[in-house]
Amino acid sequence: MATDEELRRYGFDPARQAVARRHGRARRLSAAGAALSQVAALLLFARFGALPLSEALAAKLSGLGLAALFAFVLSLGLTLVAFPGETLAHRVERRYGLSRQAFPSFLADAAKEAILSTAMGTAGLVGITAAIAALPYPWLVGWAGASSVLVLVGFAAPVLIAPLFYRFTPLRDPVLSERLETLAAKAGVHVVGTFEMGASAKTTKATGYLSGIGRTRRIVLSDTMLHAFPADEVEAVIAHELGHHARRHLAVKLALISGEFLAAAAASWAALPPLARSFRLGTGIESAPLLVLLLGGSLALLSPLGNALSRRMEREADRLAGRLSGKPGALARVLVRISETNLRLAAPHPLTEGLTYDHPSPLRRVRQALEGDGRAGN
Repeated sequence: MATDEELRRYGFDPARQAVARRHGRARRLSAAGAALSQVAALLLFARFGALPLSEALAAKLSGLGLAALFAFVLSLGLTLVAFPGETLAHRVERRYGLSRQAFPSFLADAAKEAILSTAMGTAGLVGITAAIAALPYPWLVGWAGASSVLVLVGFAAPVLIAPLFYRFTPLRDPVLSERLETLAAKAGVHVVGTFEMGASAKTTKATGYLSGIGRTRRIVLSDTMLHAFPADEVEAVIAHELGHHARRHLAVKLALISGEFLAAAAASWAALPPLARSFRLGTGIESAPLLVLLLGGSLALLSPLGNALSRRMEREADRLAGRLSGKPGALARVLVRISETNLRLAAPHPLTEGLTYDHPSPLRRVRQALEGDGRAGN
C-alpha cells in the first residue's frame, strides 16, 4: 500500500484516491452479490426446476427443440437474476459521479444486453447438448465453438455490437486523426480510421482504444477524453494500444482465453456426471445449470494465471508506447489522469492486484513510465 506522500510524488491526489477506494469497495460488494445470486439461482434451479421443466417440455418436444427451449429459459432466467446486481452497479456509478445515464436509457441498454446474452447463451447450450448426444468428446466441440465465437465477436464488435450502445462518428479533428494514423503506421498496425465515441451522455469516464480485428480494426476515442485531455496524452493512450497490436498481444490473449476455456471445459465435463447424480439428474440438457456453474467456477480459478500474463503484456505495451510516442512523461501523466477521472485505485493491496487485476496498478505503471527501468512493473 502506498503512502499519501508517495501518491503525491507521482501525481495522484490522496483525497481522490480515498474516493476511489470507497467506490471500488462498493463495486466489489455489488459484483459479489450479483455472482452469489446467480450461483444460488443455478443451484436452486438444478435442485428443484431442471428435471420437472425438461420432463414437461419432453411431453411436446424432443431433440434440439427441447434443448433450445430449455436453454432459452435458463439463459433468460440468469439474465433476469443478474438485473438487480446490474441496477445496483448503475446506482453506485451514479452516486460516485461516473455515470450520467438516466434510468430509462440504462433499461434500454440492459434490454439489449439481455437479448444478446440470452441468444448467445441459448445457442451455446444447444450446441453443447447436441455435441453431448452425438460425440465422444463434447467438451472439445464446446471449446472449438467458444473459440470461434470469440474471434467472430472480436471482428464484428465495432461494426455490429458497439453501435447498439454508443454513437460513433469519424474524428472531426483532422490534425489529431492524421497524427494518430501516422503513429499506427509507425507501429506497423493497419487501421481503417479514427472514430469518436459519443460517451458523454452516459458516462464521465474517459477512454481510448483499438477495436476490431483485421479489416474492422479502428482507433476509438471517447468524447470525454477528447474534450478533457491534451493531444500528447491522447497520443500516449493510443501508442499503448498500438503496442499491443504491434506485439501481437491480441492473438496471444485470444489463445490464452481459448486455452483457459479448454481447461475449464475438460474439468467441467469430468466433474459433471458425479455432480449431476448428486442432484438426481442425467447429463442431458437438464444438467445445463450445473455445467454453467462448473464452467464459471473453473474459469474463475484459472483467472489469476491469465491476469498475471495480461499484466506482463500491459507492461510491455507501456514500454513500447514510450518509444513510439517519444513521450514517456505524457504516458505517466495520462495514466494518472485516467485513474483520477475513472476512479481507479492507484495502489491496491498486492494480493488483490495479483489475483484480480489484469493490468498493473496505475502507480506501478507511472513509476515504470517515469523511471524507464522496467523494474517498477514487476
